[in-house]
Amino acid sequence: MHITIPSGQLDSILNDRDHKAPADAVLIDANGDTLYDGPLKHIKTRGNSSWDRDKKPFTIKLLKSRELLSLDRSKSFVLLANAFDESHLRNAIAFDISYEIGLPAPKYTFINLYINGKNKGLYQMTNKVEISKHTLDITDLDKLNKECNPLPLDNYSWFGIGIQKHTTQRKGFLLDNSPDDFTGGYLMEIIGFKDRYDRKDCGFVSSGGELVVIREPEHASMEEVGYIADYYNQMEAAIVDSLGFNGCTGKHYSDYMDVYSFAKCYILNELLMNMDAGNTSFYMYKDSNDKLMAGPIWDFDRSLNCSFWWARYCSANEIWASSKTGYMEFQLSGGIFYNLLRHEDFKKVVYQEWNNTVSPICHQLLEAGNWDSLANYLAYDAERDFILTNNRQSDNYSKAVRRPLDFLQERVEFLDWLWNSDGDDVICVADSIAEGRWEHDRFINLYYRVGEPIVYPEMRYNNDPILEFYIAGTDSIIPDGAVLNHPVHLEMRCRKPTWTEVQTRRVKKKLAKVFG
Repeated sequence: MHITIPSGQLDSILNDRDHKAPADAVLIDANGDTLYDGPLKHIKTRGNSSWDRDKKPFTIKLLKSRELLSLDRSKSFVLLANAFDESHLRNAIAFDISYEIGLPAPKYTFINLYINGKNKGLYQMTNKVEISKHTLDITDLDKLNKECNPLPLDNYSWFGIGIQKHTTQRKGFLLDNSPDDFTGGYLMEIIGFKDRYDRKDCGFVSSGGELVVIREPEHASMEEVGYIADYYNQMEAAIVDSLGFNGCTGKHYSDYMDVYSFAKCYILNELLMNMDAGNTSFYMYKDSNDKLMAGPIWDFDRSLNCSFWWARYCSANEIWASSKTGYMEFQLSGGIFYNLLRHEDFKKVVYQEWNNTVSPICHQLLEAGNWDSLANYLAYDAERDFILTNNRQSDNYSKAVRRPLDFLQERVEFLDWLWNSDGDDVICVADSIAEGRWEHDRFINLYYRVGEPIVYPEMRYNNDPILEFYIAGTDSIIPDGAVLNHPVHLEMRCRKPTWTEVQTRRVKKKLAKVFG
């Protein structure tokens, strides 16, 4: 794909994520045939943490909807940089599994991107997560809002109601009218971070403190925001209740949500050890007179033991997606998955869906070698991407590929054992951070067989391990490889570097300055 942006506009979109620049595009397939040659309505940068990387992701919008390559018909397409994923496989793996287990996910393909004649590297081109006939086919409230209001929706004033932790609790637009039926369709995202929430026009803060953005309708009326916020709060109250019932309405949480879609979504996040599981980039949707559904699946570039998790430590024996998590400057309610996994009936659905659906499909996909084939197909362009973007954590692309694929195999085998165990042979090692020095302060649970040596998740600095594990509240260290026969609560503490390690680092820094 060759994109031409007018002079001066490129710097504007690279420095302002909201700036939209006009552009022209030419898309050429592998056979040299031109699939698209014409103007774009606009191009803009996108993303949250990925936007801060040198290799930016983009959204392009055409003048008319159409099919491009193998993607669904649409006006808008996303160009994912995969700047945190040097294998370029992690989103593809998540999407592929989602298709097979019945969760909605965008279609994707891969392109080499050129902007103003310069090669920008390998990009994953996908459909945008949006409500449309060809992607997420539910009621289009934006269309209904346009039909029942006399003015263009952009002409109406924005409103914000209430303040919680300096964040507007409910926000949207003061439309003149709302459709007769506004029970759907809504596309929402749990977004997790105040600054990300504040950049969006429509949304609400739930009673439990979740930051929920209303992606669509883009111009949600006060009645629409009120309806979906109340619906979510009633569901949340039922989930948090020890018995799973809302004390005011008497309804069970399963009356509000499609339990099977949320169970599958939890399994996918747990299986792939998605860093953001349930806390940000987590989408949900609701159609008219229907329950809340999980999906579409999005943003898995920092999953599967990603080497760019600077302050993360992960083990194939870890349960992550249901752990209670704190983010940055405020504590979350623990996440929707944490609360759901407190209910035995939800756990039963998880185990059932894993054993009957997800595990067999994962084994089939791994044995088929489709992702190995995709990696071979991408290898040449991925190696060039390493050089162009300096996006290298592994020695070569082959090693970058083995990291997620080998980890996925380990995760499948671990969950096959854990979610079929009767509990008699399971040892839980609960870890917590004793010193809150990292951005993710949380509890993690490692599971091992009785008598099996403990292998701790590792975090390194300059290739030196910097964590030690102690029995909570004591100075008794439990070394890596220890054999435990009973559950134990450990604390992770920073290990102070030795004098030799400090001097070695100083010498390396001096040599680096001299020899580059």
